[in-house]
Amino acid sequence: MGKKSGFGKFAFGALVGVGLGMLFSPKSGKENQEDLKKKIEELKKEVKKIDVEELNAFILSKKPPYMVPAYTMQIDKIPLNQNQKVNKRALPAP
Repeated sequence: MGKKSGFGKFAFGALVGVGLGMLFSPKSGKENQEDLKKKIEELKKEVKKIDVEELNAFILSKKPPYMVPAYTMQIDKIPLNQNQKVNKRALPAP
């Protein structure tokens, strides 16, 4: 495997941990499902905590400056039109 960013290491570790926990767990299937749902919810909360400055610095370290977005913001959900494409008009203003 190649190098991973901090988030990549976190996500990979979380998925491996959940997989191993499910494999070697002495619990029943229903208890495992409930535990898995809790772990996924925790992972979702952690993913929502993205540092925009750190993201821009990461992009800048990998790409030339002209490829770094002028505006970066975090949104909860990408608005889609009826054809399931990004609805650019519904995106928030920068």
